[in-house]
Amino acid sequence: MNLEKTSIVSQIREYIKGEILDQNFAPGQRITINQISKELKCSTVPVREALSSLFADGLVEFVPFSGYVVTPFLDQIGYKHLYETREILELKAIELVVPRIIEDDLKKLEAIVKEGEMIDTKEPVYTQFSPFINSDEKFHYTIFEIAGNPFLFNAWKSLNTHIHISRLYGPKGEVIGNNEGTAEHKKIIEALRNKNLEESIQSMKEHIRGSLNRLIS
Repeated sequence: MNLEKTSIVSQIREYIKGEILDQNFAPGQRITINQISKELKCSTVPVREALSSLFADGLVEFVPFSGYVVTPFLDQIGYKHLYETREILELKAIELVVPRIIEDDLKKLEAIVKEGEMIDTKEPVYTQFSPFINSDEKFHYTIFEIAGNPFLFNAWKSLNTHIHISRLYGPKGEVIGNNEGTAEHKKIIEALRNKNLEESIQSMKEHIRGSLNRLIS
């Protein structure tokens, strides 16, 4: 991988993130800073900074006297518990959003969904799926922003590491499709545009449960 002079840390971060999500770095595997530095032909300083950023996101953990390791993936029971908690938080967020949302918010959500539209593929490559992964994260992030409850938002963000991983992979590394998620996002937007609380809650519930079913089926 050839690095440009600008945003070297960001590029290294995306490289390591891609290696993790493509499972070239296995869950629990130690990440060797010197090896990455050698592969990318850069100093160890930006590699450490990139890993520090990924640590803040929860994609890697720091083990004393060992260094950084890839955060372990959840098993099926763990994902069920994760999505039960996610459903509680996101349905409450939707309840708060319905009376608050304005046309500018709807246009922002529609633009985010458009960013993530892409051709479906069965190849488990992070770079191919990153538009949808980033769009999906931004969509839900924006929902919580509109909801306006920082404690609810922070509770959701605490789950985000494993939610982020689950956007691409199931417990055994299968690729999770994106077309269904895009269609579900559009349905949520339409319900919000109609200011229909019951329909909005139901659409979000179907989306979260659909995501879980695609993840563990």
